[in-house]
Amino acid sequence: MERLDQSYLRDLVVRAGSSANAFAELYSATSPRQFAYLSYMLNDEEKARTALKDVYIYALNHLASLSDPALFLPWLARASFRRCYEQTGDIDYPDHNEFSIFQILNLPLSESQVILMKYVQNLGEDEISDILNLSLHMVRKLIRAGIKHLGSTPASSGARMFTWNRARGRLTAVQSAEILGAVFDETGVKPNTIPLEALASYAVYRKERFSLQRTVLSLFVLLFLILPGLFVLPAFDVSGPEAGIRGLPVYTVRVRSLLPVGKVTARLRTHNLPVYEADAGVYQIEPTRNGELSLTVSLVNRQEKSELRTVKGVDSQSPVLEGSEIRKDSVLLRVSDSGIGVSYYDIYAADKSGRIHKPLSFNPETGEVLFEYPDANWDVYIPDYIGNLLHLAMTFE
Repeated sequence: MERLDQSYLRDLVVRAGSSANAFAELYSATSPRQFAYLSYMLNDEEKARTALKDVYIYALNHLASLSDPALFLPWLARASFRRCYEQTGDIDYPDHNEFSIFQILNLPLSESQVILMKYVQNLGEDEISDILNLSLHMVRKLIRAGIKHLGSTPASSGARMFTWNRARGRLTAVQSAEILGAVFDETGVKPNTIPLEALASYAVYRKERFSLQRTVLSLFVLLFLILPGLFVLPAFDVSGPEAGIRGLPVYTVRVRSLLPVGKVTARLRTHNLPVYEADAGVYQIEPTRNGELSLTVSLVNRQEKSELRTVKGVDSQSPVLEGSEIRKDSVLLRVSDSGIGVSYYDIYAADKSGRIHKPLSFNPETGEVLFEYPDANWDVYIPDYIGNLLHLAMTFE
C-alpha cells in the first residue's frame, strides 16, 4: 500500500469530527488498511465488510476521545482487533506466554498494537508497516521499546491464524461507498456532499517515495548548507495538554535545527521515558506519572539543550466500585472513574481455571456492568483507558 502523508492525515482526523467530507476522505485513505487487517483476522471478506462498517461507526462516534490525532491508525487498528474478538470470541491467544494480553495492551498504544500484531497475531514487520502506515524502522523501534517495557520477548502464538494475502482484502468502489453510507445512516450523521470516488482520487495524502540517488544528492546539498551552523545549539518548542485535563497526557517536542537530530531523551524523576518520532523534527512523550519532566534534544554535532516541564495531569486513580446487586441469574456491578474513564470493552472476569468471561452487557452512561451469575468464584478486572486497574474478587457460597 502507498504510504500516507502523516501531516495531512492528522489534519483530516482533526477536521473529521465536524466535517462529513473530511471523515469520508479519512475513511477513503485508511479503510483499505483496516479491511486487509480485518480480512486476515476473520478469514471471511463478507464478515470483514460488516466489521469494517462497525469499526468506522465506532470511530465516528468516539473520534473526540482520541487525545492525539497522530495515533489514529493504531487506535483504529485496536478498534478492529476488538471488533473481531467480539464477533468471533475465539482468537487464539498463547496459553504458554508468560505475559497476559492485558499486560501487552497496557503498554503505550503504538507499542502494544505492534507487539500484539507481531507476537499474538504473527504478522510480519512489513505487514504491520502497511497496516499502521509506519516505516519498517519505526516498527522495529516500537517492538524493541515494547520488549524493553515488558522485560523480555513475548512468546509467539505459533502458526498464523490465516495467510496474509495482499490480493484479497480489497474493496470495490461500490462496496466502499455502500459501507460509508451505512456508517452515516447508523450514526445519524448527514453524509458527505463530495462523492467518495472524487475523494478517493485525491493524491494529496500520498507521500512521494524518493529514489536512492535523489536521497544521496539531497544529503550532500544539506551537508553543504549546514556547515556554517555546526556549533549552533538546537531550538525546540514543547506543547502539552490543556490545564485541568486528566488522563494520559501527550507532550510534543518540535525541533528547529539545520543539523539532523541525534536523539531526544525524556526523564521523569529517576525513570527514562520512551520518545516517539511522530514526524520529521516532531517527537512525542507520554508520561505515565506526575512529576518533573526533563527533556533534552541533542544534535549530531553533540550540541544539546534541556528544558523542564511539570507533569500534573496523569490519571493515576483506578476505577471505583460504587455498588453491586445479585440477581437471580446475573450479577450487576456499578463502577465509575473520576479520571479518563472506564474502558468497558476491556472488562472481563476469570475463573480458577483461567477461563475468560466477558460481561453480558454494560452501560457507560450509568456505569452498570452485567455478568452472568457465576458457578464458582471469579476475579473481575475493570481497567480505565490508560491501564489503572480495579481488581474485584467475587466470592459465592
